[in-house]
Amino acid sequence: MLKDLADKPETAEQLKEVPWIGSGPFKLVRWKPTEEILLERFGDHFQAPKVERWIMRIVPNAEATLGMLKRGEINFLGMFGGDAEVLVKFAKENPDIAIRSEVDVGFEYVAFNNRRPPFDDKAFRRALSLAIDRRLMVSAAWQDYAIPANSHVSPVLAFWHDPAVDNPKTGLAEARKILQDAGYRVVGGKLYYPAGKQEKLTTE
Repeated sequence: MLKDLADKPETAEQLKEVPWIGSGPFKLVRWKPTEEILLERFGDHFQAPKVERWIMRIVPNAEATLGMLKRGEINFLGMFGGDAEVLVKFAKENPDIAIRSEVDVGFEYVAFNNRRPPFDDKAFRRALSLAIDRRLMVSAAWQDYAIPANSHVSPVLAFWHDPAVDNPKTGLAEARKILQDAGYRVVGGKLYYPAGKQEKLTTE
């Protein structure tokens, strides 16, 4: 499929002809991008669902889903992508609406190109990781509707998750020490490579 996109303006993310293959408790019957996904019960599944079908509405505007929920156009929201405070206020104003928070199996993260300096240096990556205050990110970016993580495995997957990584060590002092031990220098408020190392421009 990717070869077919070589000379076209579309990207892999825009590819709509996705094979409908799965192994879950529902069968995919219809998928209308930007509109809805229709699933029907797969009775032969080892944990067959009790409902006959599930219609997943695709609504780009998160706040619009609240109006749909209030009018009974949808039964529930699997997730809310808007302002969490708006959702909390909505639930308080509508006693029939309940909010339940659960830890998801997914995660969000920032990735670097480790083939390019300075990210190709393990010491630099360790220092950068220590300098990031994950708890501040949880508070500022997700309004405390998230938990800090230091692993690709979500805590909700208790069988595979190791609790030892739940509280990653952070701190600027330790980050500075790692950089100093690796030969990095701070001059005039700017960070410089270790002596003799230069960043080469590439055309990648």
